[in-house]
Amino acid sequence: MTAAQLKLVREHRPQNGPTVATMCPECQQNVDIPVQHQILRPEQACELLQISRTTLWELTRAKRIPYFRAGKGLRFRLTDITAWIEAGGAGLGGFE
Repeated sequence: MTAAQLKLVREHRPQNGPTVATMCPECQQNVDIPVQHQILRPEQACELLQISRTTLWELTRAKRIPYFRAGKGLRFRLTDITAWIEAGGAGLGGFE
């Protein structure tokens, strides 16, 4: 998710198309996010979590953050990342 898209989520602006309700990490309120933004690339996950790419790789290598493989790359489901954050950022492990 880009910084502009994250800003839209934080401001709770409605968007066109199918959406999925999720918890806003900033204000802890339910917001609707377009379905096409549910799968995150590593750089989007870093931006959402406000961590470095190195930290993200360390978490995936240790299987401490949920992820899946898309070809040779890694992807992150927004719902899994949200659940991981709510669980304290640990304990869910990774999966391929």
